[in-house]
Amino acid sequence: MKYLVVLGALLGLASAQSPSQMKLLVRLHSECKAVTGVNDALATGVMAGKFPDDETLKKHLLCIYKKSGFMGDDGHIQKDVTQVIYETALKDEAKAEQLVDICAVEKDTPENTAFEMSKCVWDNTKGVV
Repeated sequence: MKYLVVLGALLGLASAQSPSQMKLLVRLHSECKAVTGVNDALATGVMAGKFPDDETLKKHLLCIYKKSGFMGDDGHIQKDVTQVIYETALKDEAKAEQLVDICAVEKDTPENTAFEMSKCVWDNTKGVV
């Protein structure tokens, strides 16, 4: 089970999450699904490292990132919050900082930022969590 708040990073780190954090993730998924209408197979595919280029999935990830604090309402990454969440999940400040440096990169749209950040976290934490 690999995915943090990102039903991934949330965000890519779910296996490292406590039961209460996973409950939060499920709640956020439900809330965002009501807004985005994302297909459950698309959303759960992220936990298996499947990131199809799908606009609904991107909007769903953005919704989760905003509700979890990874991104602000303005669509920009909140690096300080992201750092703390990654440290908690990885239990390693240096690795968390490296992950933020590599993955917390703004793209052309907030949706693409959330999507690419989720993919990056997945790609850079395989075998770690």
